[in-house]
Amino acid sequence: KIETEIELRAGETKELMVELKWINGENNFGTFKNTATILKTTNQANYEDGIPENNESSAEVIIGIKTGATIILTISSIGILILLIIILIYILKIKLKNKNI
Repeated sequence: KIETEIELRAGETKELMVELKWINGENNFGTFKNTATILKTTNQANYEDGIPENNESSAEVIIGIKTGATIILTISSIGILILLIIILIYILKIKLKNKNI
């Protein structure tokens, strides 16, 4: 649960941890913009917020799926390379054998 009232002194910052629930679905992947806004400020001296334009902050979040495709591609490439080396050695052995006859 997020605190609804947080007291800060001048120059202080506060980091909040927000836990979100995941709902499976195709619409839940991609780039999303998370925005946090300070709606109301109060202080004992009743000063007005001098720069209300800076009361909002946002960050883009990318949600995606990572599969094992990279690992499979790497292993396949190594397998093909080994197979090509074996074929090359076999061809060289046949050529050397034919030269000796």
